[in-house]
Amino acid sequence: MDAIAQEAGVGKMTVYRQYADKRTLFIACMNDQCREMLMPDRYESADSLDEAKAMLIDYGHVAMNLITRRDIVMLFRMMIGEINHFDGLGGVFYQGGPGQAISVIERILAKLFSPEEARLRAGAFFWAALGDAYERVLLGVVSADEVLAIFNSQIELAAEIVVR
Repeated sequence: MDAIAQEAGVGKMTVYRQYADKRTLFIACMNDQCREMLMPDRYESADSLDEAKAMLIDYGHVAMNLITRRDIVMLFRMMIGEINHFDGLGGVFYQGGPGQAISVIERILAKLFSPEEARLRAGAFFWAALGDAYERVLLGVVSADEVLAIFNSQIELAAEIVVR
């Protein structure tokens, strides 16, 4: 709560007045951030493997630029710290974040693969695009800017592998 109040430039009591409890605050923050990331209406199904690859690279950059932002990384760290205290928080986070992002990727691949295959490839793309660089950002080993070139390479490689 202290970190959220400080980031928002308000007092801790202002945050408490706005949200009934930490769980409500986390869910509100996650839903707000995830809506920004997903842009589901922007991405339709690709008609060719080349088009899918280009769309995956584009979406990979959109997703990476969002989830490596300082505020999103801080939110994720806080959520992990609270997950044992709030039943279902992990599921809410997954469905609102990675799960929805994977659904967007699945839609991109929908015309090119069976539904099961598209779902598997979508998950593979999302997690391969994040790669080791994302783990290092989450753990505070490096900043997202320090590994931007690695993210770019991971996204392109993941797209290439997924459309093979």
